[in-house]
Amino acid sequence: MSEEQVTAPAEGQPEDEAVQLVKTVENIATAVDGITKKQEDFEKKLEEATKVDYGGRGAPFAVRKGEDPMSSRGWSLMRMAVGLRKRMRQEIGWRDFAKVEFDLSDRLRKAYEAGMGHSTGHDLMPLGADLMPTEAREVIDAESGRTMTMPGLPAELVKECREIVPAGVTAFDPAELSYLDKAGLHQIRKDLSANTATTGGTLVGFASQGELIEFLRGMEVFSRAGAQEIDLPPQGSIRFPRQTSGITIAAYAEAATISESTPGTSHLLLQAKKYSGLVDIPEELMRFATSVAVEAWLRGEFARDLAVKTDQDMINGAGGTAIQGVINFSGVRTVTASTTAANGDTLEAQDPQRLYADIADQNAPVDAGFFYAMRNVLWAGMRTRRADAVSAADAAGPFVFQTTMQMAGGGGITQQLDGHPVLTSTHVPNNRSKGASSNLTLLLGGVGREWLIARAGVVEISMTNSDASKFQQGLSTMRGTMFIDAGPRHENSFGYIDDVTNS
Repeated sequence: MSEEQVTAPAEGQPEDEAVQLVKTVENIATAVDGITKKQEDFEKKLEEATKVDYGGRGAPFAVRKGEDPMSSRGWSLMRMAVGLRKRMRQEIGWRDFAKVEFDLSDRLRKAYEAGMGHSTGHDLMPLGADLMPTEAREVIDAESGRTMTMPGLPAELVKECREIVPAGVTAFDPAELSYLDKAGLHQIRKDLSANTATTGGTLVGFASQGELIEFLRGMEVFSRAGAQEIDLPPQGSIRFPRQTSGITIAAYAEAATISESTPGTSHLLLQAKKYSGLVDIPEELMRFATSVAVEAWLRGEFARDLAVKTDQDMINGAGGTAIQGVINFSGVRTVTASTTAANGDTLEAQDPQRLYADIADQNAPVDAGFFYAMRNVLWAGMRTRRADAVSAADAAGPFVFQTTMQMAGGGGITQQLDGHPVLTSTHVPNNRSKGASSNLTLLLGGVGREWLIARAGVVEISMTNSDASKFQQGLSTMRGTMFIDAGPRHENSFGYIDDVTNS
């Protein structure tokens, strides 16, 4: 509407009032245009502030304009936890709150039940797409030699699990921090501080959010040693037939009777072992702290602590409900240290090579990657031990063990003993007992690729607040469960020197 369009003032209204009305309408239209532009600018800045490259795995924080936030955001463990709590309380809209998480869980459960015969009443979260077998895989049966088609999950579902769950976000989220910084939300004032509020304490902003200082965990051994990892079948077990002896061959005279021999066989049976953890989550955390950083941290904690515990059991697990550790298999080679004592033995320079030779003499494929594993303190003692002085003028003799430490291609430092890699970890036990000592350790050696790990590709998630005291405290318990087992292809591809002083 413009001034030229006004041909006559309304009846009983002066002409100057009509012109003023036109100008007022124009001012209102201009103000609306300005507000619209500011809103578009804000949405554009918000989109830029939350845009992060997650390597094609889906952005867990950014939502593009014009898209459904529930379909474009990434997978969130915290949203799933809150959704489970809402479902437990029978609240309306519980599924819509975590639509991405529950839809993926339902499809995983249906796929495991329909295609693989795996039945579970729990909600599922992806653990690793590489551990999810795809359908129509053809394998050759070791006993019959026939080609069989194995069941599995749809390839599209496995691909979606690989893309929808962001990986490696274990500390603060840069997109979230950038958004809070640009929006000025990190400058929200608090009422009280260390200073007196009436003298300016209320003007002190919250401390800036830095990255998470993670809990110190021991380094895994078998994953670094090159162990083979396979997906655990839906029925929860897998059997590997293996040959333990060959045909006896000998030279015979003419017309002599040839002795009969029978090749020996056995098998390696891997059965699902259940490893679970419980976490109490306050209601306030689920309601208010649903940020990407929190859920990624909690998801990472489950994955890392499950990996730590299972790796420890792969070395010294008792078997039964747990993984049977490598040192607890009867066919594993054992060597005694050269210097023995009532309360603990001492390694000498020849002992690691004696262990290697004993394993190699079992025809183990040592050329495929032999390794040593030990405690850090034991490695330090071997690195620095010197022989007695050659003469009175010498301060100390030569180093006893043939060790090296070097950087590979400008990367991390590699440690070697007699030319073989050394893996140091606190997962190697230091509670071995001999005589009056109960703090002894061991030197482990073997061929990494000879160790098999069968792991399910999903983690089962359950929530409950059935405990009366936790209900009163506003706590919910999250339980995460993973099924896994491990064992050696050939037991005599591994060995150890036990009851060694840890120095």
